[in-house]
Amino acid sequence: MLAGMESAKGDYVVVMDADLQEPPDLIPKMFDMMEEGDCDCVATRRKSRSRNGWFKNACARLFYWLMSKMTEIELQDGARDFRMMNRAYLNTVLSMKEANRFSKGIFVWVGHRIKWLFFDFEERRSGETKWSFWKLFKYALEGITAFSTVPLSISFGIGLLTCLFAAILCIKTIVKTLFFAEPIPGYTTILVCLTFFSGLQFIMLGVMGLYISKIYKEVKRRPPYVIQEER
Repeated sequence: MLAGMESAKGDYVVVMDADLQEPPDLIPKMFDMMEEGDCDCVATRRKSRSRNGWFKNACARLFYWLMSKMTEIELQDGARDFRMMNRAYLNTVLSMKEANRFSKGIFVWVGHRIKWLFFDFEERRSGETKWSFWKLFKYALEGITAFSTVPLSISFGIGLLTCLFAAILCIKTIVKTLFFAEPIPGYTTILVCLTFFSGLQFIMLGVMGLYISKIYKEVKRRPPYVIQEER
């Protein structure tokens, strides 16, 4: 896809799958919508997922929910790569020089004006899909890690909660000893110490994750701003 977009020379460029499940007869309609002049891209979305099983549908909804909560972009459920772009939009997409490219996220991240066109997914004319559950799972992980540094910060939150638990356990033990004269079991001290220092380790890993996330964003070399139109 990237090679094709970089080689394209026209004012409008269309990206679509080659299995004809995305109907080519939508292209004239997309062109008419582009000619109205109030958008830079006409993108497509599936009307429904009725042909998929309930498990695959549930996983897809979970993926879009996680993307909306963990990233700075908002993917539209059922969005496809099938779209028509003008030259300004395409040039912005090509300015993203990262090697690990999650196209659905990039198309949204660059901004610009997007119109959505709903369509019914066609039956596959021949062959079988190459997207197994495992490949879809890896693709989802690629999308989350490409646009979110939240996983790097999870250990920081776990560390804070662990240290808080250790502090509560320690206070509870002190109160029971001082005010109720209950003897301190030997394992309690060990449990408090292990929990507290485990929490500290998670916190330090979280701090490292925060710095790594900064490095991660820098090496992507994404443009700090996007010019939609010059006047």
